[in-house]
Amino acid sequence: MYRNVSSLIKACDELNLPIWELMIRSEIKYERATRQEVWDKMKNQLQVMENAAHRGADGNGVHSPTGLTGGEAAKMRKYRESGKGLSGELILSAIQNSLATNEVNAAMGLICATPTAGSSGTIPGVGEIHIYEKHGSECDSGTGTEHESFEAVPRCCVPDHDIHGTPR
Repeated sequence: MYRNVSSLIKACDELNLPIWELMIRSEIKYERATRQEVWDKMKNQLQVMENAAHRGADGNGVHSPTGLTGGEAAKMRKYRESGKGLSGELILSAIQNSLATNEVNAAMGLICATPTAGSSGTIPGVGEIHIYEKHGSECDSGTGTEHESFEAVPRCCVPDHDIHGTPR
């Protein structure tokens, strides 16, 4: 396991491996699982992320049991679909998916809290958009290329942060 993103990047550079491949190998070792088992688990987690993002934005959205939160992702979807947004489709979709996932979480729904349970909408919000922008809905090959877009996040944004996101 890697304590911070810098050590992860250093290991990738030393082994000449992309982040996704190093993490799959680490997961195989840690879980004592086959590559296919790890890949299937990752596909399941991606499906949970997609489901939460869609559930939170469909119809009127979802609301927390107290009714204090919810419905904002559905409003964002309507705003995005209106074509009157001030930013592009990519940004608005990322915001929509992030809000939706957080609202499903607040409503006690099923989300994928990996790797940062405190910011459950970040990876689905940004990751799903980048995957589909690059590969469409065919994210099933097992080659790892679907995960290339995730590599840019730690390399560009958080090289001095712990893996869970806390600054060193």
